[in-house]
Amino acid sequence: MNVVILIGRLAVDPKIRWANENTKVANFKLAVSRPKRKDEPEEADFIRVVAFGRRAELVENYCPKGKQIAVMGRLQTRTYEGQDGTKRTITEVIAKDIMLLASPKGNGNTTIEEDYNMEDPFEIPPEEEFKFDGIPDESEDDLPF
Repeated sequence: MNVVILIGRLAVDPKIRWANENTKVANFKLAVSRPKRKDEPEEADFIRVVAFGRRAELVENYCPKGKQIAVMGRLQTRTYEGQDGTKRTITEVIAKDIMLLASPKGNGNTTIEEDYNMEDPFEIPPEEEFKFDGIPDESEDDLPF
Protein backbone atom coordinates (compact mmCIF):
# COMPACT_ATOMS: atom_id res chain seq x y z
CA MET A 1 0.00 0.00 0.00
CA ASN A 2 1.44 3.37 -1.03
CA VAL A 3 0.00 6.02 1.31
CA VAL A 4 1.84 9.07 2.60
CA ILE A 5 0.53 11.51 5.21
CA LEU A 6 2.58 14.62 5.96
CA ILE A 7 2.09 17.74 8.06
CA GLY A 8 4.42 20.63 7.43
CA ARG A 9 4.85 24.17 6.15
CA LEU A 10 5.39 25.30 2.58
CA ALA A 11 9.10 26.05 2.24
CA VAL A 12 8.53 28.20 -0.86
CA ASP A 13 5.59 29.76 -2.67
CA PRO A 14 4.03 27.14 -4.96
CA LYS A 15 4.85 27.13 -8.67
CA ILE A 16 1.67 26.97 -10.73
CA ARG A 17 1.50 25.81 -14.35
CA TRP A 18 -0.92 24.15 -16.74
CA ALA A 19 -0.39 20.48 -17.66
CA ASN A 20 -2.86 20.97 -20.50
CA GLU A 21 -5.59 23.51 -21.19
CA ASN A 22 -7.85 21.98 -18.53
CA THR A 23 -5.51 20.82 -15.74
CA LYS A 24 -3.68 23.14 -13.37
CA VAL A 25 -0.58 21.78 -11.56
CA ALA A 26 1.03 23.09 -8.36
CA ASN A 27 4.57 22.13 -7.36
CA PHE A 28 5.96 23.00 -3.94
CA LYS A 29 8.28 21.80 -1.20
CA LEU A 30 6.88 20.93 2.20
CA ALA A 31 9.16 21.34 5.23
CA VAL A 32 8.35 18.46 7.60
CA SER A 33 9.95 18.36 11.06
CA ARG A 34 11.70 15.19 12.16
CA PRO A 35 11.01 13.71 15.59
CA LYS A 36 13.73 14.75 18.03
CA ARG A 37 14.84 14.52 21.63
CA LYS A 38 14.82 17.58 23.87
CA ASP A 39 18.59 18.04 23.64
CA GLU A 40 18.76 17.74 19.83
CA PRO A 41 18.39 20.63 17.37
CA GLU A 42 15.27 20.62 15.21
CA GLU A 43 15.72 19.21 11.70
CA ALA A 44 13.37 19.10 8.75
CA ASP A 45 13.02 17.21 5.51
CA PHE A 46 12.03 19.16 2.40
CA ILE A 47 9.64 16.99 0.42
CA ARG A 48 8.47 17.69 -3.13
CA VAL A 49 4.69 17.68 -3.54
CA VAL A 50 2.63 17.85 -6.74
CA ALA A 51 -1.08 18.74 -6.73
CA PHE A 52 -3.41 18.63 -9.74
CA GLY A 53 -6.75 20.24 -10.63
CA ARG A 54 -8.78 21.60 -7.72
CA ARG A 55 -6.01 20.72 -5.30
CA ALA A 56 -3.66 22.92 -7.34
CA GLU A 57 -6.22 25.75 -7.23
CA LEU A 58 -6.48 25.37 -3.46
CA VAL A 59 -2.70 25.60 -3.09
CA GLU A 60 -2.51 28.56 -5.48
CA ASN A 61 -5.23 30.54 -3.67
CA TYR A 62 -4.66 29.67 -0.01
CA CYS A 63 -1.11 28.38 0.49
CA PRO A 64 1.70 30.93 0.53
CA LYS A 65 5.19 30.17 1.84
CA GLY A 66 4.96 29.30 5.55
CA LYS A 67 1.37 28.00 5.46
CA GLN A 68 0.93 24.82 7.49
CA ILE A 69 -0.94 22.06 5.66
CA ALA A 70 -1.58 18.34 5.84
CA VAL A 71 -1.09 16.32 2.66
CA MET A 72 -2.30 12.80 2.01
CA GLY A 73 -1.16 11.12 -1.16
CA ARG A 74 1.16 8.58 -2.69
CA LEU A 75 4.90 8.45 -3.19
CA GLN A 76 6.10 8.44 -6.80
CA THR A 77 9.57 8.16 -8.30
CA ARG A 78 10.13 9.30 -11.86
CA THR A 79 13.03 9.84 -14.21
CA TYR A 80 13.45 12.75 -16.58
CA GLU A 81 16.15 14.28 -18.73
CA GLY A 82 17.68 17.48 -17.35
CA GLN A 83 18.51 20.55 -19.44
CA ASP A 84 22.12 19.36 -19.62
CA GLY A 85 21.00 16.00 -21.08
CA THR A 86 21.65 13.91 -17.97
CA LYS A 87 19.06 11.52 -16.59
CA ARG A 88 17.68 12.57 -13.23
CA THR A 89 15.45 10.72 -10.80
CA ILE A 90 13.22 12.45 -8.28
CA THR A 91 10.82 11.24 -5.63
CA GLU A 92 7.71 13.28 -4.90
CA VAL A 93 4.32 13.01 -3.24
CA ILE A 94 1.29 13.16 -5.53
CA ALA A 95 -1.36 14.87 -3.39
CA LYS A 96 -4.75 13.21 -3.17
CA ASP A 97 -6.06 15.37 -0.33
CA ILE A 98 -4.88 18.66 1.20
CA MET A 99 -6.07 20.17 4.48
CA LEU A 100 -5.27 23.75 5.47
CA LEU A 101 -3.98 24.13 9.01
CA ALA A 102 -2.32 27.14 10.68
CA SER A 103 -1.46 30.23 8.66
CA PRO A 104 2.12 31.56 8.45
CA LYS A 105 1.41 33.98 11.31
CA GLY A 106 -0.33 31.35 13.45
CA ASN A 107 -3.87 32.71 13.03
CA GLY A 108 -5.36 29.23 13.41
CA ASN A 109 -7.15 26.89 11.08
CA THR A 110 -8.66 28.09 7.83
CA THR A 111 -11.98 27.02 6.43
CA ILE A 112 -12.50 26.55 2.73
CA GLU A 113 -15.60 27.24 0.68
CA GLU A 114 -17.51 24.23 -0.59
CA ASP A 115 -15.97 24.71 -4.06
CA TYR A 116 -12.60 23.56 -2.77
CA ASN A 117 -13.68 20.41 -0.93
CA MET A 118 -11.50 17.56 -2.11
CA GLU A 119 -12.87 14.26 -3.32
CA ASP A 120 -13.64 11.98 -0.40
CA PRO A 121 -12.72 8.32 -0.82
CA PHE A 122 -15.87 7.43 1.14
CA GLU A 123 -19.31 8.21 -0.20
CA ILE A 124 -21.21 10.71 1.94
CA PRO A 125 -24.97 10.20 2.25
CA PRO A 126 -27.18 13.00 0.92
CA GLU A 127 -27.89 15.89 3.28
CA GLU A 128 -31.53 14.81 3.71
CA GLU A 129 -30.37 11.82 5.76
CA PHE A 130 -28.90 14.16 8.39
CA LYS A 131 -31.98 16.29 9.10
CA PHE A 132 -32.56 17.05 12.78
CA ASP A 133 -36.12 16.20 13.86
CA GLY A 134 -35.84 17.77 17.28
CA ILE A 135 -35.44 16.31 20.75
CA PRO A 136 -37.63 13.24 21.34
CA ASP A 137 -40.55 13.61 23.73
CA GLU A 138 -39.84 11.97 27.12
CA SER A 139 -43.19 10.16 26.98
CA GLU A 140 -41.95 8.24 23.93
CA ASP A 141 -38.97 6.87 25.83
CA ASP A 142 -39.10 3.04 25.91
CA LEU A 143 -36.07 2.63 28.16
CA PRO A 144 -36.68 0.31 31.15
CA PHE A 145 -35.11 2.68 33.71
